[in-house]
Amino acid sequence: MKKLLSFAGFLMCSALIFAQGNLSDVNSIGVSNLAVVNQVGYMNNSDIDQNGSMNLLGGVGNEAYVNQYISMNGSIIDQQGEYNEANVTQMGWSNNAEVSQGVGFAENNFTSTYQSGSGNYSNQLQRWDNNTGMIEQYGNSNTVYQDQRTLKNNKMGNTAYALQVGDYNYAAQTQRGRSNVADSYQYGFGNMVDQLQEGRRNYAYAFQDGDSNTSYQVQDGKDNESYTNQYGFWAMGNMSEASQYGNDNLQVTWQQDWYNNAYTMQRGDDNESYTYQVGDNNLSRTYQYGEGNIASTYQSSPWFAVGNTSITFQMGMGNESYTEQMGDENQSGTIQVGDDNGSETYQDGMANLSGTLQLGAENTALTMQDGYMNMSGIAQFGVGNDATTMQYGDYNMSGVIQIGRDNTALTMQDGSGNLALTSQFGSSHNSVVNQVGNGNMSFVGQTGGSPF
Repeated sequence: MKKLLSFAGFLMCSALIFAQGNLSDVNSIGVSNLAVVNQVGYMNNSDIDQNGSMNLLGGVGNEAYVNQYISMNGSIIDQQGEYNEANVTQMGWSNNAEVSQGVGFAENNFTSTYQSGSGNYSNQLQRWDNNTGMIEQYGNSNTVYQDQRTLKNNKMGNTAYALQVGDYNYAAQTQRGRSNVADSYQYGFGNMVDQLQEGRRNYAYAFQDGDSNTSYQVQDGKDNESYTNQYGFWAMGNMSEASQYGNDNLQVTWQQDWYNNAYTMQRGDDNESYTYQVGDNNLSRTYQYGEGNIASTYQSSPWFAVGNTSITFQMGMGNESYTEQMGDENQSGTIQVGDDNGSETYQDGMANLSGTLQLGAENTALTMQDGYMNMSGIAQFGVGNDATTMQYGDYNMSGVIQIGRDNTALTMQDGSGNLALTSQFGSSHNSVVNQVGNGNMSFVGQTGGSPF
């Protein structure tokens, strides 16, 4: 008996020495709540409060688990409701985690936080029912905020996951509604992700591998999907912004290398936007208003594309635009207002300029530029017009305007300093211009037939 008591005393003294200066405060009010705290090191601090308003005695079945290792970590867990669960594990120095689940009536929420390193901070807030929030931080001075609110009782909750590996990364995930999912993955230094979801069944994904990359994602509606990938060899300073208002919209942004900038705005239903940037300082802007529009922008080259600019604006239904820039400092602008218009632009070389304007329905435009400082403009007003411009060489200029219906214009320039202008007013006109050499000039005007 004496040996047993001596052994027990030895264990107690060892625990006091091993966990010197740690502080744990547990307050459980209600029925069948569980709190487990494990502190190994010194000056760790844990505070757990469990209560509720649905039972006269307080909270029911809430569970809290805290594991703290090494020094000066802090954890605060506040559970107000029934059957909520919170897990916090901290390994390192001066990490801090805060969890708040409900204000008295919350049910079946789950949080998990794992921090390894120093100076990491996480804040998880859950209101109403059935939300799931998970955070993993490896490194130093990383920060995550998760704010999840179902807005109605006994409904499916939201899910958020954030992973940070590196230093000084920041992620904020805000969810309002039901069954929204947000995923954030950050590897590197000083990256930032901000995800805001309102509605139901929206999905947001952000992946960053590099330094000082930024991603903003806003979703308001139902069944929208947003994907952002920023990575590459020393990927740095890329910026992606995507906003979706409506239902069933899809947005994909892919950025590699340095200081690329992409912005996507979708208002309506069933729109699709794709942006692919590889290189340095490329700029893309996509605006979609309406239903079923598709816009694709591809900025890249085998030798590292630099300084390209693409702007796409779509308003209506079923419009399609594709822009491909394979060089440096090319500029392209496409505007589509109406229904079922199609536009394709291909630029290879340097400092080429292209503009396409389509007002109406079922118009098609194709622009191909390969060389240096070529300029092309296509304007279509009406229905069923078709225009094709191909430029090979340097300093060529082409302009096409079509007002009416079912007009066709083809312009081909191969050389340097050629000029071609074509205007068609009415219906069913056909023009072909072929310039080979240098300094050629062509002016074509066609009028006749009803434009309607």
